[in-house]
Amino acid sequence: MEQLIIIRTNQPAKIKKFLEKEKVNYQVYDKPKKRKAEIEMFADYGEAIKDKEREEEIREWETAEIADWSKQEENDK
Repeated sequence: MEQLIIIRTNQPAKIKKFLEKEKVNYQVYDKPKKRKAEIEMFADYGEAIKDKEREEEIREWETAEIADWSKQEENDK
């Protein structure tokens, strides 16, 4: 019977050595790392939310977008 056992460790070499010694078939899954683009995006977002001028511009764009949706909805009727 095959089982899934998850082991979280900071010293994988010891466990791998033991499993290899015992001739145990195993697979290693590393924790995915955040991509550089994601990290930069969040850093940019952090700067943007501190900028009051950008905040006002976002509100204006959102208001314009809602107005466009309302017009489109009226035209669809």
